[in-house]
Amino acid sequence: MPEFFESRKLRYEIHTLSEKRWQIAEIVDDGRSAHCERINRSEFEEVERGVLDKANALLAAGEFEAVRVLREREREDGFATTSEIFFREASAGKGEAPVTVSRYDGPMSPCATPEELYSRRACKVIGISLRAYLDRQLITALELVHFYPYIRKLNDCGSLVQAALHQTATAQVRTSGGDLKTRLDELQNLIAAVETNARDAMAERRLPVIAEGQLDTFAECIKARYEGAARRFFTVVAIARHFQGSQSTLAKLDFALDALVGKAPDAMAPLLDEFAAGCLDGSQLVMDLLGHQPNLAAALLALTALARGDTAADNGGAPSTKLRSLIAAGRLPLVVDGLWDRIAREFSRGRPLSRQDDKQEWDVLIKTADELLAVSPEAHKGAIVEAVTLRKRRIREAALLGD
Repeated sequence: MPEFFESRKLRYEIHTLSEKRWQIAEIVDDGRSAHCERINRSEFEEVERGVLDKANALLAAGEFEAVRVLREREREDGFATTSEIFFREASAGKGEAPVTVSRYDGPMSPCATPEELYSRRACKVIGISLRAYLDRQLITALELVHFYPYIRKLNDCGSLVQAALHQTATAQVRTSGGDLKTRLDELQNLIAAVETNARDAMAERRLPVIAEGQLDTFAECIKARYEGAARRFFTVVAIARHFQGSQSTLAKLDFALDALVGKAPDAMAPLLDEFAAGCLDGSQLVMDLLGHQPNLAAALLALTALARGDTAADNGGAPSTKLRSLIAAGRLPLVVDGLWDRIAREFSRGRPLSRQDDKQEWDVLIKTADELLAVSPEAHKGAIVEAVTLRKRRIREAALLGD
């Protein structure tokens, strides 16, 4: 069965919103008529990335309130369907938000070695605590702790590191006991060791590079050169070098997904899962994959479908399609865990589930909670139940205050 981009001509419209009016800024077609009747997956993805880059560039110019992209698919018989694949609002007039530390409310077990800090468990915490910095640099927590240029930039952000360390130490002492000053000293020493490892890695002149379509060759070179923990460490360093200066988290996610779809070397599959999970720690990429949603309840249910690998809910975008297929095949367990963490976290926050009517909030809450709990993994049910209880209490308190 042919892919949709093989059997249908594609046409993209980039729209800009100005003074509450949408206008077409540019029309882009897939270019197949210029050279052939069909395009392959890599050509389709190149066209789509180019369109999204143009949309992001228009938004970054600061002249528009929002930008969206519509994709039209036309069959040979002339039947066409249109779907929105990108929507983003500008933050014009607000200025650039300061880089701050975000609060992490989950369990935070102490790390004793750099290797523990490199793990997904620790990087998940870093990905939340330093979200503002990571988003500004367009990097993952995994890249940050392995690549010295990113650590150096982080150190230039004033008291950001100290604020993150103090929050982490406080949470760990609260969970595991001990003395706050002692734990802060231990964290300082741990961070110093991680920074030293990353700085020393910069001097590694013969580090294998990742060539297009040759991940197998890269993996063999890494395997021949390094053993044990050093093999994993320098693999991530090489990935960070490969993407240094990249302006797209989507490109990094695509890299991991393409490698897994192409049956990446078994030794690299878990690391690619970690890298993809780190990319999806950022909210904006997740929002782009889901497309515009009418309210938080709809966004949570769409995110649930993504976490389950539900291809029926796919919006047709290439990254979303690959992601759902790999999740459905059970090849991205860390990605799935991260998505369910996000669902529980977003559900527990105070943002209304419905934008339409405050009076509908209770009914929307019950309906959304039932749907989430019916399909959530056992490991995440407790967090969702806790979030439901918190939301119910908020609604009751608001009703009492209203009376």
